[in-house]
This record gives sequence, C-alpha cells and structure tokens, in this order.
Amino acid sequence: MSVAILVGAGHVGKRHALKLTKIFDDLIIIDPNEEALDWCASNLNSKTQTYTDIEKFIEENIYDLSESVCVLANWGVDHSDSFHKLAKAKVKKFYIEKPFADSIKKIDEINNFAKKNKINIVSGFQLRHSGLPEKIKNISL
Repeated sequence: MSVAILVGAGHVGKRHALKLTKIFDDLIIIDPNEEALDWCASNLNSKTQTYTDIEKFIEENIYDLSESVCVLANWGVDHSDSFHKLAKAKVKKFYIEKPFADSIKKIDEINNFAKKNKINIVSGFQLRHSGLPEKIKNISL
C-alpha cells in the first residue's frame, strides 16, 4: 500500500495535497492548524488522515514508512526538525519545499544524515526567478 505524508497544509501544502490524493492510496497530513486540517477533511478523499503533530503520527503509525514519500511544505524553519523526526521513523524519500532549511548548518546536517542513511531528497527550490540560468547561458556562449 502506498502512502504519502504531507507536513504543512498551508497554501502550497494544499496544492500538494490535491495532487497526492490522486497518486497515493493513503495520505497523511500533519499540520498544527485546525483550520487547515478542516479544509483537508472537506476537500480531500476519505483515505486522508490528519494529525496536529509529527510525534502523534509516528506513535500511531501503521505503515511501512520506508516505502512512503514525504512532502515537507511547512515553515522553512521547521524543515530540518520535521525531516529528522520522519527520517528517524524510517522515511526514505523526501520532497522539501523552499526554503530547504533556515541555515547552512541545518542543510549540512540534513545532507549528512541523508547520505549516511541512504535517504533520497528532492528540493522544491527553483532558480527560474534568480536570473542564474540566464547568466550561465550568457557566460557559456
């Protein structure tokens, strides 16, 4: 059984939730905001489960989390803590929205832990507004 975990059901998280319910058998949504969880209950399929904190979800978990996918779409300052809690619970696949973390130290910690534990991470950080792709193109001509 495939399960996705979404941490953060704000503006961006809701967009992820709508997509994830079409792809996965079950969706777990974790967000401390009751209004966000109410939106999820009203707008997503019945296989969606909601929790107000990660620890409660891990405590009650019935899934093999090594086969799950986790999307971190909560506040960037919480990404590192959320990642480590779920990674220690055996989640091996993460999509982390921008900002990836709120410090270089935390980015390094996530990176080192992921390498050591063979965890796959994709970041939602896009460079399309940075001007970097255009600069690279110009200097490579």
